[in-house]
Amino acid sequence: MEPPYFGACNAVIHDGEIITCHDMTKESRFDARFVELCLQHGVHSLQSQPVYGRDQKPIGTFVMAYNEARSETDFDSALMKFAADATGAILQKNLDV
Repeated sequence: MEPPYFGACNAVIHDGEIITCHDMTKESRFDARFVELCLQHGVHSLQSQPVYGRDQKPIGTFVMAYNEARSETDFDSALMKFAADATGAILQKNLDV
C-alpha cells in the first residue's frame, strides 16, 4: 500500500508507526475524501497510534482528534501511549488477541 492512504489508521497499521497530522488542510498523505470527511466533522488535526496484541502485531489503532490545527504536546504523547497500551490490554483480555 502506497500513500496516499485512505486515512490515518490505514497508514498506522501498514507502517506500524504513530501518525501525527498537525493540520488536515495541508495533509497529502491521505486520500482527499478522508481529509474532507475529517474537516466536515470538525477534525483539524489528529494523532493515530497502533494498538498491539500479544504477538506484537497491530490489532487496531487509537486516535486522538482535535478541532483545531495544532502540534502535539509532551502530555499528548504520554496520554496517547497510555491510551493505546490500555486499549491493547483491554482487547487482549476480552478478545484473546
